[in-house]
Amino acid sequence: MYVFGGYDNQTGLSNDLYELNIETNTWKLLSDNNLVKPSPRYSHVSVILKTNTRKYVLIFGGRGAQSLVFNDIWRYDIHLDKWEPLKVKSHSKVPKGRYACASFFDKEKLELVIHGGYDGNNTVFNDMWSINLNSKELVWKEIGTSMFKKEFLPRYHHTIHRLSGTGLIIFGGRNNEHNICNFIEEGEYRGRECIDDIFQLSVNPAWNEDVIVDWLKSIYEGNLTKEVVFGYPCPDYHFASYIVQKRMRELSHHTQDQFNDITFVLNGGKISAHKILLQSQSRFFEAFLGNGMLETNSSEIYLPHVDIEAFAILKEYLYGLEPEFTVNTVIPAIVLANQFTVDDFQLRCINFIVGHIEEYSIFEILNLSIQLKSLLLEDFCIWYLIVNYKQFADSIEFYEMDSKLKTRVLSSRWPGELFEKDFNNYQKKLQSLRNQQTQEDLSLCSLQ
Repeated sequence: MYVFGGYDNQTGLSNDLYELNIETNTWKLLSDNNLVKPSPRYSHVSVILKTNTRKYVLIFGGRGAQSLVFNDIWRYDIHLDKWEPLKVKSHSKVPKGRYACASFFDKEKLELVIHGGYDGNNTVFNDMWSINLNSKELVWKEIGTSMFKKEFLPRYHHTIHRLSGTGLIIFGGRNNEHNICNFIEEGEYRGRECIDDIFQLSVNPAWNEDVIVDWLKSIYEGNLTKEVVFGYPCPDYHFASYIVQKRMRELSHHTQDQFNDITFVLNGGKISAHKILLQSQSRFFEAFLGNGMLETNSSEIYLPHVDIEAFAILKEYLYGLEPEFTVNTVIPAIVLANQFTVDDFQLRCINFIVGHIEEYSIFEILNLSIQLKSLLLEDFCIWYLIVNYKQFADSIEFYEMDSKLKTRVLSSRWPGELFEKDFNNYQKKLQSLRNQQTQEDLSLCSLQ
């Protein structure tokens, strides 16, 4: 078994290649014979390529330092102990840089197939590409056309497995909203905890968009048969939870007065809601709206300091729906979650922030964690500063950090750097002693 690259909490990114001897259960660090090798990275594709005469380790893509994503291909010759980049035909179409994509390798055709992935910015891919490594001229080929791209859901950190014939199974991962893909909602694909979304997809053109739409419609109506349109035998599922969720979404967006019995006047506008639903899902609202005071019988509640977008997201969550965060709305949302003591919603906010941490200032998030007294978020920020110490060590924000927090970073950062500093000081002192000894020897010789 061969392991390349990855991310270590203490040492950061790596481009080392290790070999595991399964029989002796021993690891060996492979050192190449030249300085040409892939950049340090993680969440890349890695496969073994065997020919009649050679065995190679092949890697594609991944995420490197400073959020750089790759679309390069490298080949390591195990016999020659040597890396080399594989050049794709110039001016040919290639997949965009990505990490956490799924892949499988056709050993007979020597063909690598990748699907999905994330560009680390705004795009979760749903495209599929193949490249034949047995051809003299390497060319990427995009599989499928726009007609049946919608068969593949945008996702990353998922798995793909080839079945007999042209079938594939794609499972799990995260979608455009960075939620876990294990539930299908009408026209949307976001994380719930009811049904694992195992799809047997086909590259056969017979499965077109109309077939997909009919299948989604059957899910919504609760009439999914055991033999789904993709030909995969599907067990019976109880769709009551899905129907309830659908109705709750419709209820959440309903603004007619006859359905809502309370209106919140917020910073940016008004939002109507249902007391019974808010009280049943939040201890804060249970106390706030049921304390026998003025708010209990009031049809309008004034909260002018509360951001309307953040409140709308919290309301949907309390109605049992998946929160739809953005980089800008999640900060006021987590402040609101802390104020209203909705702990599970606050965890959702933290999860989103952690997944998008490179779009924020780490010091702003650290200050936010202190403001909210969130040890979970604070610990993450400290860990992030530890593993990226060199990037922040000379910044004014790090200099002005709270002394206790700074001590946590300095005392825990990778000891290799401390050792290197101590070793350099030792070398200087040793050289100084040698120079002093040389001078004493010269003086002694002069006297003699």
